[in-house]
Amino acid sequence: MMYLHSIDMQVMAYLAEVHVQGKAFTFEATTPEGKTEVLLDLPNYDFNWQLRYDYAQFRLIPQGSHLKITAAYDNSIDNPANPDPTKTSPLNFLPEAIKGNSDALSD
Repeated sequence: MMYLHSIDMQVMAYLAEVHVQGKAFTFEATTPEGKTEVLLDLPNYDFNWQLRYDYAQFRLIPQGSHLKITAAYDNSIDNPANPDPTKTSPLNFLPEAIKGNSDALSD
């Protein structure tokens, strides 16, 4: 999922929530000059303890930056947190505007 921001943003925290099938979560920013920075990387996401990440001081994300959010899911029988690997996991928690976008937080 990509967002283009039309204003400077002062970021204080990130909330990564992909429920129990979530496996990994990453926030990246690309500035208008083309510099890409990983803002938060959760390679071993765990719904039970990884939710909110706060900065000690705000981070400035400049106007015109693209924010990219990448999530990975494990809906397999190998995921002990998966309540039912025989069912497709709906992404009902996503805003209506992006539910039809196959690139938006889907595996």
